[in-house]
Amino acid sequence: MHKIEQFRFASSYDEAMAFLKGNPMQEYRIVRSGDRPLVFSGELLKSVETPDLSTSDKARSRKFVMALYRTESGKLVAELRYSSAFPSEPPVADAEVFDSPNADEITDWYNEAAGMTDDGPGIVRGPHPGTPNWEKRTREIKAAMSLEFDRCLGVILDLPMFEERV
Repeated sequence: MHKIEQFRFASSYDEAMAFLKGNPMQEYRIVRSGDRPLVFSGELLKSVETPDLSTSDKARSRKFVMALYRTESGKLVAELRYSSAFPSEPPVADAEVFDSPNADEITDWYNEAAGMTDDGPGIVRGPHPGTPNWEKRTREIKAAMSLEFDRCLGVILDLPMFEERV
């Protein structure tokens, strides 16, 4: 990727300025639910989040954020965050370190971190039981969030390092 393209995809002003100064590495501190924060020096390769679906009742006020970083030592750090405005769905923040760009391992980790099942992401609980049509609405919400989760994962896996050469 050319320097101007990398600048255009910078996720923040600080990252863009660090890159222009010739140092794309910066310090990151990723908070993880139920675990110690992960701290490293590296660069953000890609960050993507689900769109604000607040205009749709199916996934209102729920959001996934996925990011992939490369550390100074060449390892990869995958990050997943989930937030919801609903008290029955606590926020989730997790990250994992990988020695190499193995698409299958990283996909498996993202799916596990989101609690993905055939019914959708397990961390998405849906409406409170007792809410009218809560089973149907839960299925609809999980289906909508599953589509967005898959789209985000596809953006992460679209990086050149994951290309399969034949």
